[in-house]
Amino acid sequence: MSVSAALQTLPADVLSLIFQRLDFRSLCNLSETNSVLHALASSESTWRHITTRRFRVNTNAQLPRPLALSGNLSWRTLFSNWHAQRRMPISRTTGPTFTVFAKGDPFVPQIQMWICVSSADDCRLRDGALRLRLVVQNISEPCILLQPSQTHIAFTEGGCICPQPPSDSARTLTIVQIACESWHSNEPSHRLVDTDKPLFLELDEFAVIVMDLRLADTVFEVDVLERLEHVRIPVITHCFQEAVAPFLDGVIWEAYEFLPGGWWVRRA
Repeated sequence: MSVSAALQTLPADVLSLIFQRLDFRSLCNLSETNSVLHALASSESTWRHITTRRFRVNTNAQLPRPLALSGNLSWRTLFSNWHAQRRMPISRTTGPTFTVFAKGDPFVPQIQMWICVSSADDCRLRDGALRLRLVVQNISEPCILLQPSQTHIAFTEGGCICPQPPSDSARTLTIVQIACESWHSNEPSHRLVDTDKPLFLELDEFAVIVMDLRLADTVFEVDVLERLEHVRIPVITHCFQEAVAPFLDGVIWEAYEFLPGGWWVRRA
């Protein structure tokens, strides 16, 4: 008996639970095996669960109202749209309402990355540091291993810096906190983890790595941001690789506004 034939002997509710534990690529592949599995793997309940787990939208939500009014948009289509946009998952410190200054390279399919900034009201550096939030999500593997202490930030003028050990007194990078956002029993969960140890992320889990970056002779957040080229972090899946998030052209000037008198403010 083939695997697809064996799956079809299981009750529909059991198959639904199995499908909800798959990553989206595996689910799409499974739906192409035959018409019976296609119908089950394409169900709205399955794709609502996967969309909720991946992007952390409200578990009990219907389709977002502006999208539902289009009449023919399914949860699977919504997932595909958000995946193509590389949409950030929602938590207390992450989500699409935060300005993204750097975004992960789409050619590393196992993970996605985003960089946000914790801004002060006057856009000045806090204690001389720019506070960055690096968000890293496992989007397709059963488990990946991150090495946050080996995170590197590269500069447009050349050179790079990592948290340990400080290599340049004029440039320092410190990991302040790492939070792991998980998904258990259909509910999000949050835990803090050690900043100096490797971190395992299961499917759709994401880490929020809070870092303070200090550069000599800088006053405003913009002074630091315009000198950043990319962030990279070591990732181990079935092999070792480095995931890279280049800083996006033009986002700084869309996010900040220069006022007379030499002041900066964040745009609304």
